[in-house]
Amino acid sequence: MEIGSRCPLWFYKIDNKVSRYPLTPRTGNLISAEEFVANREGNMMSEASTSDDFYSQLASLWSKIAKPQRWIFGDVEKSEYADTVWMWAKSCYLTICAWVDSQDLLYSFYVVTKCSDVYNSVAITDGSQNIYQCVGVTTSYNIFYSRYIYNSSNIRLSTNMIGCSECLFCDTLKNKSYCIHNKQYTKELYMLEKEKILKEKTMFMEYFMKLPHESENIWSTNSEWMGIIYSENIENWLFVNQVKNGRNLIVVGNGDKIEQQYDCLTSATQADHGYGNMGVSPGSFMYCSMNSGHVDHIFYCVYVENCHHCIGCYGLYNKSYCIFNKQYTKEERYKQADTLFTQMEKDWNLGQFFPWLMNPFYFNDTLAYLVDDSFTKEEVTNAWYLRRNEEIKVDVPANAEVISTNELVNYQWYDSEWIRKINPEILKKVIKDEKWNYYRIVPMELEFLQKYGLPLPEIHWLERIKLGFKFK
Repeated sequence: MEIGSRCPLWFYKIDNKVSRYPLTPRTGNLISAEEFVANREGNMMSEASTSDDFYSQLASLWSKIAKPQRWIFGDVEKSEYADTVWMWAKSCYLTICAWVDSQDLLYSFYVVTKCSDVYNSVAITDGSQNIYQCVGVTTSYNIFYSRYIYNSSNIRLSTNMIGCSECLFCDTLKNKSYCIHNKQYTKELYMLEKEKILKEKTMFMEYFMKLPHESENIWSTNSEWMGIIYSENIENWLFVNQVKNGRNLIVVGNGDKIEQQYDCLTSATQADHGYGNMGVSPGSFMYCSMNSGHVDHIFYCVYVENCHHCIGCYGLYNKSYCIFNKQYTKEERYKQADTLFTQMEKDWNLGQFFPWLMNPFYFNDTLAYLVDDSFTKEEVTNAWYLRRNEEIKVDVPANAEVISTNELVNYQWYDSEWIRKINPEILKKVIKDEKWNYYRIVPMELEFLQKYGLPLPEIHWLERIKLGFKFK
């Protein structure tokens, strides 16, 4: 609740620019990601004080520094409509958490390390390619409408597959090929049956919704819950890959060993000793921090990069031994740190996450609510989180033609050779789903759907992401 409510999943339009922040009394000034990076050297600083509460000093500093409308760094290309995009990712559209050389991503959450062509999916890692409406896919390609797939290819409507290829409607198989409902077929007969099944495109989403939600642990020990790979000693986790010793983790790891992580979300790579973090890696000894990378020994920091031994800093780049953005000598920093942490210990707030006053997000637009949507309005507001009560107004162009999902049948068909076709005129339409959510089909999406013979989606893109967090 505390940490996940700092991970927004919705995009807001402010001054005709996409923003991760809504306009709330807690938001403060916003600037573009490019301006934020360019102005890092000019960020303000504050003198550490023992007479004032630590969080009050931190909140005062934050209020003076403008926030980036999106969190982007590291040679990111063509990703104007994405957030939390790091290190050489490119061509990301309405995607959150795309890192490390991944590209061509649409409507997805947490796609890490050289993945490409990923659509409507959650927790896709380690060079996976051509992934559509999937959950927990690692080192695999051509995976459609499936959950928990490892080192496999050409898998559809299946779950818990390891080292498999060409399987349909299968569950919990290892090193198998040409199977349907876990029954082995000859290659020839399998291909005939596959062709028949793939013509039932109107049923794909219904089949996906009925897939088992339980996952097998893949080469992991002393670990329980769902979506875990090559890990050990993990308690209370979801989508964890190559982590040793951790508790309360959500989408952590991607193929590089991560150790000693507790109460952490969305940490991707090379993280050692972390507590109470969200979106912090690579680095080591990171505590109660957010949206930072290439760091070491940081405490209560946000948007810092290439920094070490910093406390309560915001937006710094390539700095060390700073407190509240002010530079200290190594000796002075250690002395100030002892004083600050001693006082925080006396105040019983050392190790607590950032207070509610420093949370500008609507709770029901964040990862916390996506993972557990049972939080009531009273629970949220009584804990002093913000909550969006009104529906977000969607800008539908005045001259746009709006069609309902039941009209999509008019834009897709089979030709005389039973090849799936989609009318490109769909790119000009605004589609309204059954919940009255509006969305559109974009060109790269249409190209992918046509290439793999997939049907037009019938629910809003955010609803597609939410399916990755439905566990029953």
